Amino acid sequence: MGYYCINPQGFTWQNMADLAAAGMTGNQCYVMGETVTKHIAKISTILDEAAANNMRLLIYPFSRDLYNRVEKGKALATFEPEDAKIISEVVNKFKTHKGLLGWYLIDEPEGRNISPQWCKDVYRYIKSVDQYNHPVIVVNYSARGVGTYKDAADVMLPDPYPSVLKATGASKWGWGELAVFGDGSLVNFVTPHIDAAIAGGKVAWFTPQLFNYAMFDPNQDDTRALTFRELRATIYGAIVHGATGIIGYCENFVHAEPHLEIGYPFIAGEIAKIRDPLLSGTRKAAGANDRDIEVLSREYNGQLVTIAVNTGLSVKPGISIVQSVPDGKLYVLSENRTVSPVNGLFTDDFPANGVHIYLSGKIPGKTLKAVETEIATIYSAIDEANRENLAYAGNGAKLTSGHKDGRLALNDGFYKTENTGRAVYRFESDGKSSGDYIEIAFPSPGAIKKIRVYSTSPFSPEPGSPVQHFEHYTFRVYSVTAGWLDMKEADDNAEPVMTAGAEDLKKIGNPDNIAKVRFEGVPAGNRYINEIQVW
Repeated sequence: MGYYCINPQGFTWQNMADLAAAGMTGNQCYVMGETVTKHIAKISTILDEAAANNMRLLIYPFSRDLYNRVEKGKALATFEPEDAKIISEVVNKFKTHKGLLGWYLIDEPEGRNISPQWCKDVYRYIKSVDQYNHPVIVVNYSARGVGTYKDAADVMLPDPYPSVLKATGASKWGWGELAVFGDGSLVNFVTPHIDAAIAGGKVAWFTPQLFNYAMFDPNQDDTRALTFRELRATIYGAIVHGATGIIGYCENFVHAEPHLEIGYPFIAGEIAKIRDPLLSGTRKAAGANDRDIEVLSREYNGQLVTIAVNTGLSVKPGISIVQSVPDGKLYVLSENRTVSPVNGLFTDDFPANGVHIYLSGKIPGKTLKAVETEIATIYSAIDEANRENLAYAGNGAKLTSGHKDGRLALNDGFYKTENTGRAVYRFESDGKSSGDYIEIAFPSPGAIKKIRVYSTSPFSPEPGSPVQHFEHYTFRVYSVTAGWLDMKEADDNAEPVMTAGAEDLKKIGNPDNIAKVRFEGVPAGNRYINEIQVW
């Protein structure tokens, strides 16, 4: 179990030692050098770091020059001798590395019409070069894609993100490509993709959604991130259907959702406790008296593990579960309670998206209640810290921006410390003097005292790259009576925190009917913003 987007130290929010300690031992890395020489140099660094922390990574078996050629040619791309030369260099260099988990061949090729034949040819070539038989992985967002590209992989890693509707808690995507229940069940949106991989004779892994689509796409403003319980249900639902690996997308974005940053490692810890029965155990007969409750039971070295998942969106009280322990006591993992089967039968209650894991032998650990209390405490603390912050989304402020990346995370309050925002927004420049912007609209006009913009990116610049800075930036306010007013301007700024305050307001007459504030900047290279506050 692990994360996508694991990068060398300084480019990752958490260090690898912490990730490994949380159970993230199999992860994915998007690092790709421009040429094969640069690719090998970059990957060597990150694989060495992974191995030193008992972690293994999925990596690209080729460099960006090859990838760009195929991306350009798409469906017409053919496997060329130069492709074989590049892949051979990469595979031969790393096939004995202790930090290697497998070869990450292609990401969602059906969405870009990438040639299935090219993917098959690369797969066969990798298998001919890597005699150690590391798995080749293909990622698909659709069950159709799983079927189309299954011959180019050992492991299918579908990433069917349900995109949860705020209003109903259902998947936005309705029925999807394969039949799922009409209530928009999140679990039933995910599991047909696992079924398609297994039906195609492949190993199935699963990529759960650890982000909010609305953070990137204004067209997704009706959606939200999964709750902790919904995340747990989609993961265990995939496992019940046969998934044997979980790699969540992604380590960069999960920090914008504290409940997922806390909850995902907790689930990893749960799975670590029952890994042997799930991977090596003998399947046992088990079931429930409701079609929405899906059950998997496995036994290994005397430990019986039975997972029951409510795939529906409604509460299911008094569900009868039958499994292979005839009488006695079963311990419910992470719930600090027991059930007592009689002749193998017992009853239990299931909330919507509820998961219960029954064990024949007790395994101690943190409880679901403790995790949910921790999550609630953090969100309460964020609300309290932002009580006077007029830009805070929790106080009704609305944020817009010049482009989409990271936009929602800019006014959701700091999480942990002031210098680690919950996500970052990359300022872009199209050559115009105005560059890029972020804008806050208040629920009602009024006076302000200060605006503060934080540019404390958690990522270190790549060696040799220029220091992040703004060639020019402007703080502006919108007065109901006077329109837009330039509050403060500055040039060539690389400070981590930029502020406009009382003296700047005085210069524009201290308006008391400000409806919006805006920060505009022309970046030199990449410049990241991770929070805006207004008092």
